[in-house]
Amino acid sequence: MWELECPQCGKTLKAPEHLVGRRVKCPQCAHPFLIEEPAEEEPEPELEVLPLAPPTPLRKVQKAIDDWRAGGTVASLPGGFSLSREKLETFYPNFFSPVGFLIRLIKTFLLPRLFLTAGGIESHLRLGDCSAAVVITTAPLLVASYTGERDCVVLLKFPEEFVGDYSLKPGTRLVSVNTYMQGPNKTPLDMIEGPQSAGRWHNVVPLIADFLSDDTQAIAQRKRQIPEAEWRRAATLGVEFTNKFPGKSRNGSPQDSWKPCITAWF
Repeated sequence: MWELECPQCGKTLKAPEHLVGRRVKCPQCAHPFLIEEPAEEEPEPELEVLPLAPPTPLRKVQKAIDDWRAGGTVASLPGGFSLSREKLETFYPNFFSPVGFLIRLIKTFLLPRLFLTAGGIESHLRLGDCSAAVVITTAPLLVASYTGERDCVVLLKFPEEFVGDYSLKPGTRLVSVNTYMQGPNKTPLDMIEGPQSAGRWHNVVPLIADFLSDDTQAIAQRKRQIPEAEWRRAATLGVEFTNKFPGKSRNGSPQDSWKPCITAWF
């Protein structure tokens, strides 16, 4: 039996194959019409998957800045976001004061940290790769930041005050801006490499643009440009990570988001 529609009233009808080529009358509106054999649907052409442009490594930010100023591309979907001084100081009070500078300098020497400057963070937000980031839980506030370089998420923990400040709930979509670190061939233990990993960089440094920039329109535009499948994958991998490693997450602050939360010892 074939399904077809009456050309007059649109009613869905069924007809056996032997009636092809004969005129019949619609039982609803009595309109006569010819039953024609349906045309075969042509298969849709396969999409050509193009390789992503190499991302911006953290150690080559200055070259990336020069390329960006010269009109070159430095990321497949660069952020282009400016830094908000007020939002940065929610992570680091008095960041722009001499005391704040001294505290960051001391912590950098005493602990394995990246030394932060406002210019470096803004370069990261402007030139890094935009990827999906999804809120997994709000108590504690955990955000799964996706990276296509290793086809995995990094779980980031933020102050719970952000939940009210940004009206967050599980499933809220945010934008992660990623730069990358070159190092050993193996990824950190808290990055569970997926089957679509490009394998070019061993670690990712994610910053959540929503928490560091006031460029709300640009952030909303980037969210629309991120594929739906990437949002779903970030959410799925985030839930899987919390189930597999309960209580484990990276500090989401800009100075610490590169530090793995799982090591060979604990």
